[in-house]
Amino acid sequence: MSNSKLESEFQIIKQYFDTHQSKSNRIIKGIGDDAAVIDITEQSTLVISVDTLISGVHFPSVTTAYDIGYKSLAVNLSDLAAMGASPSWFTLALTMPENNSSWVKAFSHGLFDLAQLFNIDLIGGDTTKGQLSITLQIAGYADKNNIMYRHSAQFDDDIYTSGYIGDAGAGLLAIMNDYDLDSNNTKYLLNRLNQPSPRVELGQQIALVANACIDVSDGLIADLGHIIGLSNCGAVINVEQLPISEQLKSSGFVADWQQLALGSGDDYELCFTANKKHRVEIENISKQLNVPITKIGTVDNEKTIRCYLNNKPYRYQTSGYEHFKEQK
Repeated sequence: MSNSKLESEFQIIKQYFDTHQSKSNRIIKGIGDDAAVIDITEQSTLVISVDTLISGVHFPSVTTAYDIGYKSLAVNLSDLAAMGASPSWFTLALTMPENNSSWVKAFSHGLFDLAQLFNIDLIGGDTTKGQLSITLQIAGYADKNNIMYRHSAQFDDDIYTSGYIGDAGAGLLAIMNDYDLDSNNTKYLLNRLNQPSPRVELGQQIALVANACIDVSDGLIADLGHIIGLSNCGAVINVEQLPISEQLKSSGFVADWQQLALGSGDDYELCFTANKKHRVEIENISKQLNVPITKIGTVDNEKTIRCYLNNKPYRYQTSGYEHFKEQK
């Protein structure tokens, strides 16, 4: 038996699991998107996602218990936001190396502070002993006609991203290199890493106009790559238009903001495509929700992502994070 290794998590999914998609006509969308979509009524669907966070992989070992609890739910909420769904409940499987009541108390406070903000309930789960690991399954509802998928980008669509990108990557750099952790700029970047803002309401609003959507978890290039791959199209990114926060620009320890914005993950912003006719509507949504939405490029037919900085080709150095793939 061959013991060859597959290059990434996505190859593992494609080779061993994607071939076993459900044959049920109740499953509208199975493996391959931010969440699964299940038909439950004539107009409504159940939207379900699951994520696991591992200490040292998804969060540094120095991360506080409060922030771990908060982020564990935030990343799951972000998956539902990318589908345009309204979250309703979640389950929790918590594995920890010891029974530390003060740690669990802080973890639960972070978890439930965010749950309260989104009026979402914990309805069950499992608790075990082992390496620190948190798995959440989240579910919500969406109108059948207003769900966003990764595979629906159209030729000549505008490409947008919400908020600012690269902040969380800079926050991780700060921790890994012990950069001026007490400065206001760095505190902002650390907060963006540890307590991302799930764009749930934004997802529900743009679902009325967007063709395709994904949340930026592994990096802009990597995640946009899922959209263009599944939509059988390409993309041009105008690097000078990437939304970079003033805190990142002023951090003092990031030499190339654009590379960080293109390749680092954990921002949990929404990247989506929409027909040009919806530009005014998208601008109004941005103003209404007070969430920046920036046009960063265009969908084309070239089957690849090309980046340009001031109309000159720009080479990105990393395409984002992938489990099991050697990170450069």
